[in-house]
Order: sequence, then structure tokens, then C-alpha cells
Amino acid sequence: MRNADSISVPSYAKTYTSIGADTDLVAEANARMVAINRHASIPCARRIYVGLGGNIVVTLQGDPATSVTYYNIPTGAAITGNFLTIVASGTTATYITVEY
Repeated sequence: MRNADSISVPSYAKTYTSIGADTDLVAEANARMVAINRHASIPCARRIYVGLGGNIVVTLQGDPATSVTYYNIPTGAAITGNFLTIVASGTTATYITVEY
């Protein structure tokens, strides 16, 4: 039995073939919550899967002004963190799936 006080938010993932412009992951997720008529906000992305390896540049929750680069992520790998943005400049990985 589910706790009546708990908030159930369905898992959500979105795939990007490539990153052509800086991508605000929080805005994307919250737009999705509005579209499905949910009243929950998503503070950050939790996991990024890489379909075709390369580098990923992100900003993290807690320090959105600083970009962090994950180098040489292998094809099929995932990185875990509290991600706010994927920065286009320096991101070479493609077929990126973001999980919230």
C-alpha cells in the first residue's frame, strides 16, 4: 500500500541526438511535468547515459556558474550527479539520454 502522503513522480528520460545549444535540463523536465498535469518540480537531472562516447560538459546543482567536463566517457556508459545544464561547447558525446 502506498503512503497517502507520498508524492509519486513518474520517471522521465529524454534523448538528444546531439547537443547543438546549451540545454537547460531543469526547464525541460519541468515543462514535461506541466504537460502531464503534475504539480511536482524537478530540481535536477540524476543520470546521463552516453550512446556514442566522447566528452560531456555540464553544470551542477550547488554551483551552476562552474562548468565541469567529463572526459572520454565510453559508449554505453552513464554518469551520475545532480545536473542542471549540458553545455554545448566542449560536448562531443552524442545520443545522450538524460534521466530525471
